[in-house]
Amino acid sequence: MWGGVGTGISCGVDSFYAVLKHFNSVYPSRNLTHLCIFNNGSINSCYGVENIPYIKQKVFERAEAVAKEFNLPLLKLESNFQDVVPQSHLRTHTYMDALAIYSLQKLWRTYYYSSTYSFADFSLQKNFDNDPAHFEPLLWDCFSTSKLKIISSGSEGDRNDKVDFIADNPIAQKYLHVCLKKATNCGWCPKCLRTLLALDAANKLDNFRECFNIDAYLKARNKAFVYLYNTIKKEPDQPFFAKTYKILYERHKNFFDNLSSKNK
Repeated sequence: MWGGVGTGISCGVDSFYAVLKHFNSVYPSRNLTHLCIFNNGSINSCYGVENIPYIKQKVFERAEAVAKEFNLPLLKLESNFQDVVPQSHLRTHTYMDALAIYSLQKLWRTYYYSSTYSFADFSLQKNFDNDPAHFEPLLWDCFSTSKLKIISSGSEGDRNDKVDFIADNPIAQKYLHVCLKKATNCGWCPKCLRTLLALDAANKLDNFRECFNIDAYLKARNKAFVYLYNTIKKEPDQPFFAKTYKILYERHKNFFDNLSSKNK
């Protein structure tokens, strides 16, 4: 069957943005027909605290639950390619996902690949060492054919825009999972913190009590703000934190100014 429209459902912010944007869009012929979950090295490469088989089970179960909520079929794909050909997942994940997409190319007419960065963060500098997510919009255009269009979905906005977009959706509120340490959101790894801070900036923390321990975050909020301040001090234009810091600075100016004065 040709003509399918798919996207991945890892249940992160970027993933949910792509699903919600294309599930019931203004272009019915381009609406999603399938969701996908690929394990082509990402689970083994990214998770390092809990048992990998347990993590994989929970990742797949979560994807299945979300697909059921949207009433869409879920395609699950696993590969041992990285076991046979060891590689840096950071440098090759886009190409590995391209292999997964093309392994099902007879199904797809359109595949939406959830972007990590916005068009404003596009860069070809140090492209042999950098995460290819910085230049994925170009890669996906090059990888597309007359029969299969792969589209970078979400590059038109930044991470804060995506958080705002998904924050009121009950499915995202229930299943959002960004943690790289545990099968549930730990709340303190870098990905959990950047998501909680973005939710804080969006005034949407309470929406996500089902998948985050919001009370624990609020009790240690000052520590999260210190982490945010230190991150911005090292890299003022950091894509995942710059807008969050700008918003939270306006609300908590005295706190951040005190941090600044102590670090002079």
